[in-house]
Amino acid sequence: MNTEKNIHAEECSEGGKKSSKSKKILIRIISIAVALILLMIAAAFGMNIYLEKLAEKNAQKVHFDFAPADYDEDIFEDAEYLALIERGFISYTDYATNLTLGIDYEGAIDHGEDVLFMVDYIYAIVAGDAEKYNDFFSDEYYKKNDPKDKFTMQKLYEVNISKVSENKVTDKSGDVHKEYQYIVKYKILDNNGTFRDDFNTGTKEQYISFTNKTGEFLIDSISTPKIKP
Repeated sequence: MNTEKNIHAEECSEGGKKSSKSKKILIRIISIAVALILLMIAAAFGMNIYLEKLAEKNAQKVHFDFAPADYDEDIFEDAEYLALIERGFISYTDYATNLTLGIDYEGAIDHGEDVLFMVDYIYAIVAGDAEKYNDFFSDEYYKKNDPKDKFTMQKLYEVNISKVSENKVTDKSGDVHKEYQYIVKYKILDNNGTFRDDFNTGTKEQYISFTNKTGEFLIDSISTPKIKP
């Protein structure tokens, strides 16, 4: 009788162990399944965000029918362009007086070295001088942007440079320098896309920030206002 009880007890104990083991296995399977489901949801969510950003980027990128690029062209032999700039092609708006007047390279210094810097920047674009153009930017700018390889002479016209602000800034080391904010607007006749590939006709507007913290004026950032739909 005792033997039968012992056998029965052993069977119950063994059954209990098997049941407990089965429960652990089941819990482990469920945990793995839940983890896989959560991972799939996270991956799907991440992919959805990526696709949305990609779609937004592609939606903003418009393909233009650019003019043929001619690196040997002298734009000052183009009668149509000369007619557009006959009375000058750069104007300057002073933030203090809100007065706009036409200026050229020689007269720019009368309004300050920062104004001359911006006019010189425009002339480098017109001249198609990529090497000089690249020298206008700081190391800070090149952390996020690449230098220009090359571009043709650009038929800029109706150029306006507008000083928005001029402020003294003290850095962490106690050195004082000046920070300038400008808005630059211009149009390009027969845009060939070698300098600007984000528009064809019309006015282009940019916000330009530069400082003299290295002892010379250098552009730290250029941003373009987003076009409202």
